[in-house]
Amino acid sequence: MRRSVERGKGKWITGYPDLHSGIDALSAIRRSDRLSMDLLLNPEPVRRAMRQMTQLFKDVVDETSRIILPAGQGTSNWTMGWSAQKFLCIGQNDFSCMIGPEMFREFLLDDTLETTHYVERSLYHLDGPNATQHLLTLCEIERLNGIQWVPGDGYLGAARWIPLMRKIQAAGKLLTMCPATAEDALICCRELDIRSLYLWVFDLKTSEEAEGLFKEIKKICAARREPHVST
Repeated sequence: MRRSVERGKGKWITGYPDLHSGIDALSAIRRSDRLSMDLLLNPEPVRRAMRQMTQLFKDVVDETSRIILPAGQGTSNWTMGWSAQKFLCIGQNDFSCMIGPEMFREFLLDDTLETTHYVERSLYHLDGPNATQHLLTLCEIERLNGIQWVPGDGYLGAARWIPLMRKIQAAGKLLTMCPATAEDALICCRELDIRSLYLWVFDLKTSEEAEGLFKEIKKICAARREPHVST
């Protein structure tokens, strides 16, 4: 990271690493089947371990911030967004797909709240249809700036998820989505509030394709009288 910051000044932004911490880190250490049983039969050690995971997140953010911030180029992370302040993807809780809202509040909410409050800009990684059961809880977190919706194996095209994405925006959260195709991106622009929408399209292979999609998006914005688009 130090080498990247030194060589990238004025050329690129060195982002925060992928901090897949919290309950997923415990799952990697303990194995998901054993951790699932722990939540039921031996919950107190899980609570202690989650507090350790929260502190570990803070320690890593502090250490990496001491490297990244002095460059004065703002911050980014694996979600490809940018901010002038500390911007991190938090809550990469893929394990949460296997537990209900009550257990989420009991074991994961404190970690989510603390990590959200530890940075200036935060994005929650909501991955897969089974994770949507926690959306109401997440939307109640005032400090959380945005939610990244990743449909996962149940993708089924962007149109399938418009109602869900509208709920995220209605809660006052920035929505980021990774459409599989340019057409899916255009559907999102037609159906959602473009002012709080950030798209990362996977299948654009050339700069010409990207420019063509951008022109189409600008047309949609102009037609909807929402000129809030930037390159």
